[in-house]
Amino acid sequence: MTEKQVTLTVRDSKQGSVTELIDKFEKQLQRYQKHVYRTNRQCDYFSQKRNTMGNTNCVIHIDFSENYICGYYKEIQGMHFGASKNNN
Repeated sequence: MTEKQVTLTVRDSKQGSVTELIDKFEKQLQRYQKHVYRTNRQCDYFSQKRNTMGNTNCVIHIDFSENYICGYYKEIQGMHFGASKNNN
């Protein structure tokens, strides 16, 4: 039998004032708004280029939105979410 290290995610309580919570939320909302703006502009640009390109051109869309690593052929849910991943 071999030993295996397991990482668990736990719920944690934080304390602070309502003002601190609102400030933190507003900062995250600003980041999200910038993200949505960039996403929409990129989508519009991509659609415009795709609709106006000639017959000798092609479009390659690569999505870098996740940190991709080599996975296993038939990963179970626990493996996908990291509880059982071996991060060597």
